[in-house]
Amino acid sequence: MARNCLTKSRFGDMIRAKEGEKNKSLIVCTTLIIASKPQESMESEADIMSTLTVFLPEISDVSDFVNIMGHFPFEAQLTVGSYAVDAKSIMGIFTLDREHPISLVADTADENMLAQLSRAIDRFLYKPVSYSA
Repeated sequence: MARNCLTKSRFGDMIRAKEGEKNKSLIVCTTLIIASKPQESMESEADIMSTLTVFLPEISDVSDFVNIMGHFPFEAQLTVGSYAVDAKSIMGIFTLDREHPISLVADTADENMLAQLSRAIDRFLYKPVSYSA
């Protein structure tokens, strides 16, 4: 007798399979959870974001940058246009166009942490060259 089974995979996705069939077919179901926040908390969240511009052209730069970012307790994202990735994710950073400067958005308002971050990633900070005529 065939019956439906619902199990949880090691990745947290739900997998549904019919038992008793020769060829078991697996259907992976994913769930998108959207958390809504009151308008006031969204406004205050915007106040605690700090943005720096970084440049990570080399593979070794990405590895070093991720190692440095891992030492900070706050969330941070790298953004290019409307695309954002976790600044602590090597795989995410490799999906970005690294030939151009990238915006680093740090989720902290702590001035001391921002100063520490700025010092720690100083060699990756984008400093445009100004030419004088």
